[in-house]
Amino acid sequence: MNGDQVKKLDTRHESISRLAPIWKKCRDVREGQTAIHAEGRLYLPSLSSQSNADYNAYKRRAIFYGATSRAVDVFIGMIMRVPPIIDEKSTLIDDISLSGKSLNDFISAILEDVMVCGLSGVLLDHTPQVSAIATLAQAKAYGSRPYLAHFVPESIINWTKKGPFITRVILKEAEDVAVSEFESKEIEIYRVLDLDEEGNYRQRVFLRNEKDSNVFIQRGDDIYPLINGAKIREIPFYFIR
Repeated sequence: MNGDQVKKLDTRHESISRLAPIWKKCRDVREGQTAIHAEGRLYLPSLSSQSNADYNAYKRRAIFYGATSRAVDVFIGMIMRVPPIIDEKSTLIDDISLSGKSLNDFISAILEDVMVCGLSGVLLDHTPQVSAIATLAQAKAYGSRPYLAHFVPESIINWTKKGPFITRVILKEAEDVAVSEFESKEIEIYRVLDLDEEGNYRQRVFLRNEKDSNVFIQRGDDIYPLINGAKIREIPFYFIR
């Protein structure tokens, strides 16, 4: 409930902790020479007795061949040459994410994650539901609709499973918060998707406590998405590998 506190919500899954440094290198290689040069000695160790000025000149002369980036672009292009098969034409595919991203662009972003890092995440979600909505026309008028949310692997913090079924997923998101009329700052929020004591799917949002970074405070009440007025019995989050 609103104001509830939990600790160490940002503890990473063991596999995420192990893979995160590898993903960083993969992202840098994908970005190319600028990212490689920015990391300096991580990728280009200095020579013995080399001064900083000599090393910087040495680094500027170094060339990184961006074969990985070109290969990813080619493979994504090859896959997207064939349009996705859609059972029923819908206007939702022109903005599948509520951020103006078409279905094709959404798929391309997933492919990018999978080819570079080997993992991506997709959440099937819905805009806040209004009890007064009873028809499709009313839903359209209110802007009530389902959508897909894309989560890069670095934003997937932790998860638990019971057999093949997901019972909890913790996701990290960024949110802009106004600090004045013309200024804003970016804060981290943690979205917890889980099944409650009765096995119903719920969402909770937590903010880090400014006084104790190990404590997280829930913002707002528990959210229970519905399908045809009934609570959902599974978490609609999908790992793409």
